[in-house]
Amino acid sequence: MSGRTESSCALRCKNKPGIVFFGPVLSAGDYGWPTLVAQADDYSFENRLFGALGLQDLKFEYAFTDDFDPHSSRYGPGADVAIQRALAQVFD
Repeated sequence: MSGRTESSCALRCKNKPGIVFFGPVLSAGDYGWPTLVAQADDYSFENRLFGALGLQDLKFEYAFTDDFDPHSSRYGPGADVAIQRALAQVFD
């Protein structure tokens, strides 16, 4: 998955419950769930947009971003459903 910075990625651990770690591909949105957030210095938003489309078929329970804040970030369980809802708002 392409991201805002070189070598950003998403990694899925296949053990149960599933976990996904996002590099700077997704960031915490208004509701705390990871989503696609445009940044002022973002020169690869289109690449991140296409990368986020690839998340539609992944099933996982927990998700973490590099801007994780234990007081406001939401991470699971049920992260895949919540992230798909957040991304759907971006895609609309």
